[in-house]
Amino acid sequence: MTIESVAAFCRKPMANAILTDLQGSLKRLIYERGMIDPADVAIAFEAPIRSWIAARTGPTVDLYLYDIRENTDLRKGGLETTRTNGRGQIRMPPRRFDLCYLVSVLSTEIDDEHQVLWRLLLTLLKHPILPPELLPESLRKDDLPIPTKLELPDGAPKPLEIWSALDVPPRPAIGLVVTVPADLEFTFDAPLVLTRSARYRRLDAAIAPEDRRHHIGGLVTGLGNRPLAGATVSVAGSTSVSTTNADGVFTFWGLPEGKVTFHVAHENKSKTVIFALPSESYQVIMD
Repeated sequence: MTIESVAAFCRKPMANAILTDLQGSLKRLIYERGMIDPADVAIAFEAPIRSWIAARTGPTVDLYLYDIRENTDLRKGGLETTRTNGRGQIRMPPRRFDLCYLVSVLSTEIDDEHQVLWRLLLTLLKHPILPPELLPESLRKDDLPIPTKLELPDGAPKPLEIWSALDVPPRPAIGLVVTVPADLEFTFDAPLVLTRSARYRRLDAAIAPEDRRHHIGGLVTGLGNRPLAGATVSVAGSTSVSTTNADGVFTFWGLPEGKVTFHVAHENKSKTVIFALPSESYQVIMD
């Protein structure tokens, strides 16, 4: 595979509701099963380009999704027939796709970087299948396991090729492959939520620090990934409050870059989550 084709992989945007749900499961695996404190180590899913790496202020685990390809060895032909309430249902079997991640650790202290990377390696080796209890309903409904492996598919770019394509000095990294099902009957049941960023700089100063602010939209869901309306979302240390609409969506304007703590309350349940702004997803699952 040529450097040009690797660069094409690295520039290609890849996003889907299933991918967002999987990110949450990978975070839980690292934090809960790897016994890593979220207050000490952030988790991101960004392309590790120079400017992004330079902006890190603390240890960060980065899982960069750079390739998606169908696992044809697991493809099933024909149709599946099931019976529900005495009625037969015919459906196409789900396809299986390999998601290739470049997993690296970014820190100003090389000892911290190596300690976290080794902890990640052992955690992934101990969990060749993602624990079902860490998976949202969207990844459990087909009763298919979500396997992981530290062996890249044939023809996939190697870590050194990816660093070269990103024009970044190489660093130790893990090649992770997660195989997920793609239900061909899948329909979207929630709006697409994205992030907008704004940069501010004083014009009356010759050299002034840039103040980056982010306008975000997030999603609060409950059991079965069902959007929760009327949930209250507040930002710790400020008076900013948002209430989710009928689709479970909340929005905030002008939030500062970095780690932000959100308090979420719905009926008799509450939850505190920390997001690193900007992030690819701002979904809160009320267990």
